[in-house]
Amino acid sequence: GMPLARDFTVPGRPVPQGSLRAFKTKAGAVVTPQEPKVVVYRGDIRIGWGEPAPTRNPVRLRVEFSFRRPQYHVDSRGSVKPKWADARFTGKPDLDKLVRSVMDALTGYAFVDDSQVIEVEASKRFSETEQTFVSLREVS
Repeated sequence: GMPLARDFTVPGRPVPQGSLRAFKTKAGAVVTPQEPKVVVYRGDIRIGWGEPAPTRNPVRLRVEFSFRRPQYHVDSRGSVKPKWADARFTGKPDLDKLVRSVMDALTGYAFVDDSQVIEVEASKRFSETEQTFVSLREVS
């Protein structure tokens, strides 16, 4: 069939994958606490993707994370102040943790395992709208 190619946008603030630390319970079980926000975010990405149809082929992933500007960038009329017009989004969350969230969400949906992702292009930026744009291409 045709190589898998899908683009979709997930509304809402992008959420990074936290660093998961394992804790042993008294019963000896190992638990890794999940941040509720990242669980919801990964669910939203899966909804954006659609039905699970994981390929076993290599894939290329492109992601663009958009964040609202801080209030001090904007004047009373809602226009971006000239001083901040070219500002880059250098704050938290870290880009690699954002990519991690998306890759975790797409595992079992777009591809079987993370190891199939042979190329990643990722960016984070200021925007009017907080969202995540995902573009995935199967490499035949």
